[in-house]
This record gives sequence, structure tokens and C-alpha cells, in this order.
Amino acid sequence: MFAAIIFATVALGVVIAALKEKELLSKPFGQTMLLLAALGEVLPLIALTVYQNINGTSSRSVWLLLLIFLAAIFLLLRFRKPYQWFAEIDKSTTQLDIRLAFFF
Repeated sequence: MFAAIIFATVALGVVIAALKEKELLSKPFGQTMLLLAALGEVLPLIALTVYQNINGTSSRSVWLLLLIFLAAIFLLLRFRKPYQWFAEIDKSTTQLDIRLAFFF
């Protein structure tokens, strides 16, 4: 199971470079591929966290993890202003989007 989660990770930087080279980023297909690549980065990280908590030594950590996820969702919904600002900035290059996402 651990190996399957590791191999499910997608290199987002490679996908962005390939889409930009073929000039597909502005097209619906390119945006869909970018979204799938982003999910391919985030979902395996979450899956690894859940896997470790389930197979760890303490069952208490699973409930703590659930509490942390719920708090994160609440905070994301509560403080939307940075995300609205992020949507308004100039999107002349994808590197700006990626760097700001990692900054947040």
C-alpha cells in the first residue's frame, strides 16, 4: 500500500513545463491536465499521512488528524480574502501561480 501511494505521486513541475512548451496551458485540456497533476501532488501527501496514522502505534493520532483536517477546512472557508487576492493578480506566467501557492 505504501509503495502504491508513493508511485501515485505526479511531478507537477514536469507537467507544467510540458504543457507550457506545447502551449496548452490556456486551453481547457491543459487546464484539466494541470488540475489533475496538482491533485496528483496533494492527494498522495494526504494519503501518506492517513496511512501512517492508521498503521502507527497510537489510535489517538487518527482522531487528532481528523481534527486537524476539520480545522484546516474551517480556516480555509473562514478566511477567503487571500484567495480572492490571489485570483486577481496578473497571471502572465505559471511560475508566479506556483510560487505563490507554495508561499501560502
